[in-house]
Order: sequence, then C-alpha cells, then structure tokens
Amino acid sequence: SGMGPALVKMQIPAVVAMQYNTVAVDTAGHFSRAFYGALANGVAVDFAVNEARQQLSAGPLLEDRDWSTPVLYMGARQGRILALPQQAAGDVDQAWQALQAAVQASAQQKEQAEAELAAAEEADRLRR
Repeated sequence: SGMGPALVKMQIPAVVAMQYNTVAVDTAGHFSRAFYGALANGVAVDFAVNEARQQLSAGPLLEDRDWSTPVLYMGARQGRILALPQQAAGDVDQAWQALQAAVQASAQQKEQAEAELAAAEEADRLRR
C-alpha cells in the first residue's frame, strides 16, 4: 500500500524505500554511501541493503530507529539486478566524494554569509 510495493508491481526488479515519513539527512547519507558502494562492487541488492543497514546500526544511529528505516521490496527472484564494470566502484566513490565536498563547501558558504549578516546587523545596531 506504499510506493515501494506499487513500483514492484510495475515490474521494477527492486525498490529501496524509507518506511517512515521523515529520514534524517545523516541516515540517508550513510545508507546511500554504503548501499551504492556495495552495488558498485557487485554485491547483490539484498546483501547491499543489509550491509548498509548494518553500518547504520554499528554507529550512533542504533539508538534511533534510523537503522531500520530503509526497506527493500524485491520483484526479482535474485538480488543481482545489475552488473557494473569493476571500474565503476572507483567512479561511484569519486562521485560521492565530490558530492560531499560540494555539500561541505555550501555549508561553509552559508556559515560565512550568516556571520557576515550578523556582523552587519551588529554594526547597524551600534550606529543607532
């Protein structure tokens, strides 16, 4: 009765969905990195989900329900739903690192802009 099962009914071989309405950004990031990294290394999708969930449960997220948030819906009998060349693993890791660097740079720019705004507001307040 959710999106995952509906997509499987449409003959999508496997769907990873989040079973709660909200997902912490850290949870999604940790899960995605482990999951897609495992897929890129040729791990079957069901094992990749399990591996990624285990990594979530091994960290500070075990106290929350976050480790159990990702759920796999399978429409295929086997978990090996794609085959990537070996070089893809390095490409996935490189893309992930680039994304993390962009997010970090964006966060730093936001912090800098907020600090500049606060300084300008303080200077304006002192002039009054």
